[in-house]
Amino acid sequence: MNKTSTRILIYALLVVVFNVIFFLVGGTEHSTTGWVAYGFMYVALIVSFIAPLLCINYKRIPENLVTIYGFAWAYSIISIILNSIFILLDFAKTTWCIAMNIILLAVYIIQLIINMAINKQVEQRLENTDSERKYVHSLSGILKLAMDSVSDLQSKKVLEKAYDIVRTSPINSNESVMDIELEVTRLVNTLYDNLSSLSQEEISNRAEQIVKLAEKRNMLLR
Repeated sequence: MNKTSTRILIYALLVVVFNVIFFLVGGTEHSTTGWVAYGFMYVALIVSFIAPLLCINYKRIPENLVTIYGFAWAYSIISIILNSIFILLDFAKTTWCIAMNIILLAVYIIQLIINMAINKQVEQRLENTDSERKYVHSLSGILKLAMDSVSDLQSKKVLEKAYDIVRTSPINSNESVMDIELEVTRLVNTLYDNLSSLSQEEISNRAEQIVKLAEKRNMLLR
């Protein structure tokens, strides 16, 4: 049984237990306040079930999912306790029941929005980091393959120089060097794709272009 099926089963059991208690204790005759409380308890269960599904990339950011789960369960438990008091004691006006539930729901939604915004920011930072690392790791890997593919010592030497400068480049990036990174990426891919048909001089010229652009990028970033 996967996690989704387990969650559905748990919530289904909660709904069954909740309804059994509600109708066994009070029957079908309840005050307006009781029915309002009953409805808000359902809202709490539905919201707490749906909210964790909104967490993107929870495998990469598990702490965000834990936080969203924690608040969802906290909201559900507080709502169930609060509305159970309204149902069992039936001492409050309906307006009080509605007001307190709306306040509780509003507080929960506000913190959910805040957590989702944080989740989005963290995900954006992770995507940026992945993109920045891709420039260094991916391109240096291609240059290493190119270097290992040639037998000519002079060609191997110039490719090694390009490999070293890209491999030791800063991982961080910004918009000011984006065009340079795109050009370096194009040059590296073109060099590797046409390696077998290029002369030693052409390999040297392209490798030098890569070195110059990579050095320019590094200088801008440092």
